[in-house]
Amino acid sequence: MLDGTYFNGWCVLIAYTGTHVIDWQWCDQEKNASWTALISRIPAPVAAIVDGNGPLTTTIKRLWPTTRIQRCHFHIRQAAHRYLTRRPVLPANKELSSPGFRRGSFSWFPKQPRVLPRTG
Repeated sequence: MLDGTYFNGWCVLIAYTGTHVIDWQWCDQEKNASWTALISRIPAPVAAIVDGNGPLTTTIKRLWPTTRIQRCHFHIRQAAHRYLTRRPVLPANKELSSPGFRRGSFSWFPKQPRVLPRTG
């Protein structure tokens, strides 16, 4: 996982395995040069979980071209709330914010059988 967090006007970029910190880098903000300073010291992983930050994604693609990029579930949800709001008004937004959306049942999507029927 790669992410940046801010403390007292400074940013710390962190590379984390899920159990421990691999490396970190202080910077003024998340930008290509900052991420390059951190990522260039770390061997390319099979996959990197990121927050969707543009400079981070660009740097990964440049320095680790074979690494698969996965967007963090928390940041996906944050983006959804930013666009849908916490109290949606429009019917489509209400449906996308509903528990049914998380289970995959949509009134506007054609119903599909869970198991495809056998042919032949």
